[in-house]
Formats: sequence, C-alpha cells, structure tokens
Amino acid sequence: MDLFSRGDVVTISDESEVTIAAGISNYSSEEINQVKGKHSEKIRATLGYDYGDEIVHRSNMVKL
Repeated sequence: MDLFSRGDVVTISDESEVTIAAGISNYSSEEINQVKGKHSEKIRATLGYDYGDEIVHRSNMVKL
C-alpha cells in the first residue's frame, strides 16, 4: 500500500487491481491500517476520533 495523508486523492481498484475510481481520502494510510477489518462504528474507539464511516465518501469520488 502506498503512503498517503488525509485529504490526498487516492485511486480505488477492484480485485483484479484495475483502477475503477479516484477520490479524496477521509483517512491517512496509517489510520486505515489501524481500522482495517473493523466495523465502521469502531473507528472512533480505535483512533479516538473519526472523519466519517467511509474511507472515500461517494460525494468525493469519481468513477473512471
């Protein structure tokens, strides 16, 4: 996984690693690694804060 910060534009790939979308990330790559595999309601408990339930909100995403 590439390193990125909250607010960076990231690409989103499918299982075949084909890029299908791009968007603004609500979380850094480090934060994502901490919450990966957990239910979204556990984000605040894990990080001590949250910026929403999704990594990239659909309002901040474009399909490619």
